[in-house]
Amino acid sequence: MFLAQLTIHNIVLIEQADIHFDPTMNVITGASGSGKTMMLKALGLIFGQRAQKESIGPYDKKACVSAQFHYKENHPLEQFLKEAHIPSTKKGIMHIQRTVFQQGKNDISINQHPVSLKTLQAFSAQFIIFFQQHQHTQLFDPEAHLAIIDQYGAHQDLLEKVEQSFQTLDQTEKSISALKKKLQH
Repeated sequence: MFLAQLTIHNIVLIEQADIHFDPTMNVITGASGSGKTMMLKALGLIFGQRAQKESIGPYDKKACVSAQFHYKENHPLEQFLKEAHIPSTKKGIMHIQRTVFQQGKNDISINQHPVSLKTLQAFSAQFIIFFQQHQHTQLFDPEAHLAIIDQYGAHQDLLEKVEQSFQTLDQTEKSISALKKKLQH
């Protein structure tokens, strides 16, 4: 799964921005004051972080962020959408939109279906690894590396099969060991 497009309207000093991402790796660089932090604020809203009315820019009475994600067929995201009763749109594409109003109210939708902040946060917790500046410690934790790679490769089905095979092997080895002990007595 990857973020394919991010549209930002009225976040701090960004009046309007439409950003397209490559399915591989994207690096965001720029001089101080070029908007990197504002873009991360917008991503944070998409990923369920707390909205602050100070994020609403001067161009409108609301701020709006939308994101388009692309994912492979049979990705665990399909099950998440089904369990959350969120209708699918085009196969392999998911849209998230969040609007923040000056009064503090939020409108959140996934695939044009209204959802709660809790649902958005559940999506993020399950499918998103989001690092902001100086929050990259998970990248240096060797125990997290396999999980990051497996998530990127969408290997959940394969991981479950390997786990089942390991449990079967472990149980078989215990049974063999128990039989050997019986034969020795």
